[in-house]
Amino acid sequence: GSELYDLMPTAIKLGDPNGAWFTTLRTYALQGRTKFNQPEMGKWAGPGEYVTFTCQLPHDHVIKYHSDVSEEDALRETCEATKALNQILVVKGHVISRDSMAPLRAITKEYTHTLWEENANIHDVLSQAKAVVTVNSGTGMEALLHRKPVANFGRADYDVVTYRQCAGKLKEFLIAPTFDQVAVNKMFDVWCRSTHDTRDELPYL
Repeated sequence: GSELYDLMPTAIKLGDPNGAWFTTLRTYALQGRTKFNQPEMGKWAGPGEYVTFTCQLPHDHVIKYHSDVSEEDALRETCEATKALNQILVVKGHVISRDSMAPLRAITKEYTHTLWEENANIHDVLSQAKAVVTVNSGTGMEALLHRKPVANFGRADYDVVTYRQCAGKLKEFLIAPTFDQVAVNKMFDVWCRSTHDTRDELPYL
């Protein structure tokens, strides 16, 4: 929520860099598990070194209320930035409502350095990427669990440890993307203790 978002930059200073939550959730991610049903993990191999853009539903309220940049505009800038830097871009379509992906698929097809992918497990795509770009998808948090640098156009609870609100400056990030493990550990510690009843172990592990 907005209150958590406003508090995160301050709260992150109180996070435990040795807390167990990053490792706990990373274990879950490495099993190929996520919010929506996914194709089997381990069946997709990426095209060498690449950046990935993870699509959201363009009409998603998390974009409507928490981003000043549309999904289409974010994808377009990512296509242009990766083209300028001669980087391969894998655009990961959302597994729900594939019809709503048509405008994003069309943008992707305008470029020759891009690959549209909608049949791979999201964790295969994230784990092999050089860097991850999104508006404010939960896949940004999953990418952090794979220890990937993340840039996001919109606002998200986790963007205290990403290249946040990157519109107009994405190329800066893509030239030398960085990942801060200590900050990410602290973010997950604060986020999990703020949003979950952590008195018991997660039941799926």
